[in-house]
Amino acid sequence: MTSALAPGARFPDLELPDHAGNLRRLSDLVGSDPALLNFFRGFWCPKEQAFFRLLAGFQSEVEVAYARIVSVSVDPPAVNAAFRAGLGARWTFLSDSGRRYLEDLGLRELTDTL
Repeated sequence: MTSALAPGARFPDLELPDHAGNLRRLSDLVGSDPALLNFFRGFWCPKEQAFFRLLAGFQSEVEVAYARIVSVSVDPPAVNAAFRAGLGARWTFLSDSGRRYLEDLGLRELTDTL
């Protein structure tokens, strides 16, 4: 874990292309609202698909609470756009296809061995 993920640390202001290919800054997406930021392995993972179906069902509750959801994967923008549309998700998906922030944040990408 890097110091950016330590409790109380200021999270880096990520700048990545969104699901439409537009460069977006995390601070612009979130503003001063509470946010749920999640990094995920990719659309192809069955565990991620199950989680995102639940999250898509919960998105109205998040919106009513004036909160934001932002999801980040290593999938390219076009793949994120297709996954997002298939879920009926209304929040922004960001693409870290160059794996810049995975390394900067010390996030590990693991494959389940079972």
